[in-house]
Amino acid sequence: MRDANLSFHDGTTMTGTVTPTSLTRADGSAVLDVGKSGAAGLWVQVTCTAAMTGSGGTVTPKVQYCADPAFGSGVEDGPTFPAITTALGAASIGRVIKLCQSKLRYWRVLMTGGGTETANTVYADIVSGPQRDTIA
Repeated sequence: MRDANLSFHDGTTMTGTVTPTSLTRADGSAVLDVGKSGAAGLWVQVTCTAAMTGSGGTVTPKVQYCADPAFGSGVEDGPTFPAITTALGAASIGRVIKLCQSKLRYWRVLMTGGGTETANTVYADIVSGPQRDTIA
């Protein structure tokens, strides 16, 4: 179950670069007002729930921070996630999680698309921490 208040991308349609620019969700993308991350930081998870199609396509997510909700100036880059690629086929299904910290109030996840990728099941959310799977 996803909390819309903690979701940067909610099944965002990827056909190029997706740049969230406001607190209003459009095409599954949003800028979140997180206040500040605090000393412990916040976990951000990017999930692709279906294999991408296309030719030489990639999606590279990057967390960005700003004091301005419109991200007009003073944008700071946070962690960049590994690229999701069409070359991976079914292996592109999965998730990556990173711990993020900033004193800036507004956060977004910039999804930079390359090639002719097509993925309409890309999610980015603030989560409680890494999933702790055990091997049976």
